[in-house]
Amino acid sequence: MKDKYFPLKQLAIAFFLSLLLLFSLFISCISTEEKEPVIAEKTPVVTPPKAVRIGDVPLHEKYAPYFNIGASISKRSIRAFDKILKFHFNHVTAENDMKFGSIHKKENEFSFSKADTLADYAREHNMKMCGHTLVWHSQYAKWLFADLTPGDPNSIEILKSRMKNHIETLVNRYDDVVDNWDVVNEAVTDTKGKKYRDKAEGSLWYDIFQSEEFIYWAFKYTQDALDAKGSSATLFYND
Repeated sequence: MKDKYFPLKQLAIAFFLSLLLLFSLFISCISTEEKEPVIAEKTPVVTPPKAVRIGDVPLHEKYAPYFNIGASISKRSIRAFDKILKFHFNHVTAENDMKFGSIHKKENEFSFSKADTLADYAREHNMKMCGHTLVWHSQYAKWLFADLTPGDPNSIEILKSRMKNHIETLVNRYDDVVDNWDVVNEAVTDTKGKKYRDKAEGSLWYDIFQSEEFIYWAFKYTQDALDAKGSSATLFYND
């Protein structure tokens, strides 16, 4: 005998399963947090720098009828800007390596290494140099003014002798590549009402001579050294 309640049992079971499915879906929805989509980080694409275009015509050729194209150089800069220097420039100046304090640190000893490197670079690439600088109140070696008394005639002669030796040594060594010399640098005062830089402004040259006479001797010794070499280099006062 068939169970008269069988269809009801089937309906009840189906209803129960439907409720169970809905409950499962509900639990799933409330337990899952909405998250922002994760975007994988892209590795930035680094574009290699393009080669520096240094031009088609060298600047020193373009302006040859008017002036040289010059640059201040050091051992570091000739490494960093070698291609540009060789292509565009035909005149160079030692930034610091020919200054008294760099090249003549001890009275009877010259340190030519750095200056020679720059001079050889100029020679190799058919450049000329500016000899910068022979007499300056700054960047000097301490021995230069040691044991000298301002205004004392003997002290003045000693300083003149030291100056002369320094100038002759540099002119003789670099005359083939230097076509102009900054003989005296920044001797004119920055102070209103005065003409020349004195001890108050750091010039021991002026202090020992007690005048601007050292400028005359600097130019005389340089010109005499050039004449002895048969050189036609130009002499400048630089400021």
